[in-house]
Amino acid sequence: MEKPTATWEGFHMPGYFITHFTVNDAAAYDRYVEAVVPTIQAHQGKVLVATEDVQVIAGDVAHGRIVVVEFPSVADAEA
Repeated sequence: MEKPTATWEGFHMPGYFITHFTVNDAAAYDRYVEAVVPTIQAHQGKVLVATEDVQVIAGDVAHGRIVVVEFPSVADAEA
């Protein structure tokens, strides 16, 4: 499969961190969230979604938590 040749150079595009996972240890997850929130904020990130309440429209998705964080740019998301 060939990659698309069109580019979005010159356009401002936010970067997104998207993850799907299962929390097996709620206390450890709470500690992780407390530690990671300042890092997200330092890179101007904004949590758009953090939920276990997922509705599958099509296909199969394993149960768990979905988190989507938006950053001003891909570079900020990768920092």
